[in-house]
Amino acid sequence: RSSSGGISVASSTSEVIHRISGVDGYSNRGSKRVNKPSKVEAKPPCYVRCSGFLVENSAFISLTTILTIYALTGDDFRIIFTEKPADLWFNVMVLVCIAIFSFEIVISVMGKSDYWLGFFFILDLVSTVTLVLDLTWINDLLAGNGDSSSLRSGRTARIGAKAA
Repeated sequence: RSSSGGISVASSTSEVIHRISGVDGYSNRGSKRVNKPSKVEAKPPCYVRCSGFLVENSAFISLTTILTIYALTGDDFRIIFTEKPADLWFNVMVLVCIAIFSFEIVISVMGKSDYWLGFFFILDLVSTVTLVLDLTWINDLLAGNGDSSSLRSGRTARIGAKAA
């Protein structure tokens, strides 16, 4: 190679071809030097690949979408359209939703690198935990349906409010 005025001049035709084509990491077209990988990247473990595949699977996404629609509307349909004996089947469906959504959270943590403690993790966790409130026996416990001790505590609170 000879140099004139700070510009390198190719000394042979093969060097020109190499510089244009980018062989040996050089290119004349303004691109950066091409670095060859120095080591082979390790494949992620099988459970990570399988989890990632399942989370991105269209059938699994469809299932969780349908269950999400049920989770949002199922309790309202139970209250509006059914009688007390049908509550058992709605409770079973809520438990199925909780199990599948919990499974989805676990495999998303394993299969998605940016999921753990991210926005969607918190959103999925809170929505799955609040499904417990759709279970009729939990709802009855919290509302105090048929429990005379809650009536007594309500009367006691009113008496305490009047005394103050």
